[in-house]
Amino acid sequence: PLQLHQSLPPWLSKVLSLIEENPSISANDLAHIVSFSPTQLRRLFHQWLGASPQDYLMTRRMGKAYHLLETTDLTVSAIAQSL
Repeated sequence: PLQLHQSLPPWLSKVLSLIEENPSISANDLAHIVSFSPTQLRRLFHQWLGASPQDYLMTRRMGKAYHLLETTDLTVSAIAQSL
């Protein structure tokens, strides 16, 4: 991930880092943090990653949920609330 982040624009590196730190963050919050409109963030994010911020967030959340299900004894309900 570090090498990937080095070739990305700073705003996108920041967005991806924020998603990793807090998978429950919303796309609107991400847009606000990087000083973009939600529409602008969706458009540019899709250009760079081929997915909308919402789709990317959902994929990351599902990945984290799968990891937690495999590696912890947390209930599905507890994992869902945490993500």
